[in-house]
Amino acid sequence: EGGTVYIRDWRDRTESRRRPAEPGALKTRLCWFHAHHPQGCPLQEQNCCFAHGADDLRPSTRPLKKLKNF
Repeated sequence: EGGTVYIRDWRDRTESRRRPAEPGALKTRLCWFHAHHPQGCPLQEQNCCFAHGADDLRPSTRPLKKLKNF
């Protein structure tokens, strides 16, 4: 708008096709925006599903995949 670029917040959509994040999966990966975007993550730390720094990371509860034998 008016020559300004902004990131659209898709969380406001009522027809979300994505499954909601499992509670155990939250904060298990680092936030790309927080780490790489010049302006950082547009969300507050408590509202973002990803960790904003190593101190915010939690261990994953997801079981490891078994490797297929060749």
